[in-house]
Amino acid sequence: MKPVHLLRLHNFSIFKQLQIEEALFRCKDAGNWVIINQGTPDPMVVMGISGKPDRLVNLDKAVDMGVPIIKRFTGGGTVIVDQSTLFASFIMDIDWLTEHAGLKSKFPRDIMKWSEGFYRQVFSDHQDFSLMEHDYSFGVRKFGGNAQAVSRNRFVHHTSFLFDFINDRMSVLKQPENTPKYREGRDHLSFLCKLKDRYENTETIATNIENAVRSINLNINNNSNSNNNISSSSINSNNNSEDINSILIDVNSVDDDNSNNNYSYRSPLN
Repeated sequence: MKPVHLLRLHNFSIFKQLQIEEALFRCKDAGNWVIINQGTPDPMVVMGISGKPDRLVNLDKAVDMGVPIIKRFTGGGTVIVDQSTLFASFIMDIDWLTEHAGLKSKFPRDIMKWSEGFYRQVFSDHQDFSLMEHDYSFGVRKFGGNAQAVSRNRFVHHTSFLFDFINDRMSVLKQPENTPKYREGRDHLSFLCKLKDRYENTETIATNIENAVRSINLNINNNSNSNNNISSSSINSNNNSEDINSILIDVNSVDDDNSNNNYSYRSPLN
């Protein structure tokens, strides 16, 4: 069985992260990856691939606040992200869903439903967690938005979690024309909630996600008698692009203590 590579990023550009994710998604031999990124250095509007800026963004406000706009390679809605956003992404072989996640089909709605069970472990100390249409929420207040891409061999499921946000900055986003029913016409501030009201920091949530990934692979280990199913690395924002590429080429080639590259590498899970 192919290993699951876990890459932890800290204050790493979401634009660069999306480039990495698209490269991993489009390479059928890239293997299985989970990427967790605690914040992006500068505020940015991220739109789905089919989004129209004039319909979704108050462009004058974006210019006044110095907030650039980018498009990701997946669908989904429009979000504004910054240093207080937590990102979590699965970029994996499509067969992983049926062989190890227990899914009988590979449609986006099935991947979304699987993700609800996964994140129920992450937020297990809050019983009001649920998947509301395509959003993660506490009750009827959204804190996580999802987007997906599915090809014949690969899939991406990535999430932006709102740990905190600047209320005034939300005015950069227009009220979408198409909204989930449970939103009931509420404006952004009435519709969203902040994870900081329930957790002390993003590290707690990021660690919960990592532990949930490891829990999945512990089950796989028990079934396959394999001890090399997950490897993990972490990178800070001061790493250059060569460091990132090195990990993507061969995550297992990184030394345990490679201070020159600012890597922190942990041996595969036993």
